[in-house]
Amino acid sequence: MFSITFRSLSNNCMNYALSGDLRACHLTRLEHVVHGCQRHGISVCFDLDEVTSFDVSALQFFTSGAGCRAELSAQPATIRLLFDYRNAAIRSDATQNHS
Repeated sequence: MFSITFRSLSNNCMNYALSGDLRACHLTRLEHVVHGCQRHGISVCFDLDEVTSFDVSALQFFTSGAGCRAELSAQPATIRLLFDYRNAAIRSDATQNHS
């Protein structure tokens, strides 16, 4: 089960807490939040501390999709997971471009 909960609006930033298993089927909701905030000149922050797992689409969302325009608050292990995934994707792209 996945949930997105509005936490606050502070310093022109909408803060949301995400929890549960984050899957591709949830990304449309998150994209709407990001794009809606951007249309109104407001930034968005996602607190990922209670996300229990990510599928590949969710990792892509935060590393190269609409979610990369959001601020993230997360435990170091989660940030490391996203960072490692992004770096692996960059290395893969570089390898494919040189072939």
